Amino acid sequence: MATNPMKRREHNAFLIGIVIGLILVLIVGFILYKLYSDTKKAFDSYKAAQMAKEAVVVVAANDIKSGTKLTEEDFEIQTVIVDMD
Repeated sequence: MATNPMKRREHNAFLIGIVIGLILVLIVGFILYKLYSDTKKAFDSYKAAQMAKEAVVVVAANDIKSGTKLTEEDFEIQTVIVDMD
């Protein structure tokens, strides 16, 4: 069956446009994925570095008078940032 050459050219150009569009979507998706994974990796390493600077210490929960008997309720556990720089 004979087809009009102009319609065939238009149809082929449309198909080529769809293929190029799909390739561009895949490229942009891959770039966004790499950007996300690199950002997540950098954030995780920053978070690990911050956690390495933290220390768990025992501190007094309230004022302690001289001569009073200390109990477990007089102390609490806190996390503090230790800056060794």
